[in-house]
Amino acid sequence: MSDQVYAGNAGLDAAGDAGRLLGHFKPPGDPRFSEDAEIKWGVHAAGDERDQWVRGEVRTAEESVVLTVRRPSVPGYRVGGGE
Repeated sequence: MSDQVYAGNAGLDAAGDAGRLLGHFKPPGDPRFSEDAEIKWGVHAAGDERDQWVRGEVRTAEESVVLTVRRPSVPGYRVGGGE
């Protein structure tokens, strides 16, 4: 675990890395590097649709801000070019 502190803006920082803020995908030595957890930030517009993931689902008409904290994914594994 790093004893460095990182202060930033999730909206700005997430834009540069598909919403990813903390995890194994950051370079070692970066205070946002972690093999223990991942954090992802996303803003979804009203009616946002992602056909690649879900079909036949009705979406709400409100904008949503989502912060996801999860256990680490498998390095190098990605579906398509999106998430």
